[in-house]
Amino acid sequence: MKLILSAGLAFGAIAIAQAPAAAQDAEAPTTDVADEAERLDPDAVRCERRAVTGSRARRIRVCMTNAQWETLRRDGNRDATDTIDNGTRIGLRGG
Repeated sequence: MKLILSAGLAFGAIAIAQAPAAAQDAEAPTTDVADEAERLDPDAVRCERRAVTGSRARRIRVCMTNAQWETLRRDGNRDATDTIDNGTRIGLRGG
């Protein structure tokens, strides 16, 4: 009986603690339209935090325009595809 009562009290406490967060989410205005427009603008600057190679905790902030991020993504995908295709032509197997 004590176990059931304790579980009920714990669940009730969690539900009460979550209520203010849910109320804040409902009242917060959404800016998804503005964010989407900014992401589509090639001249808008966007920053990302990137991990530093060789470090578990260190991060750096990299800022580029959306056009530069797209070029970086496209070049990386092309390089990965070339690596896979070249390995297949030579007869290397993955795995």
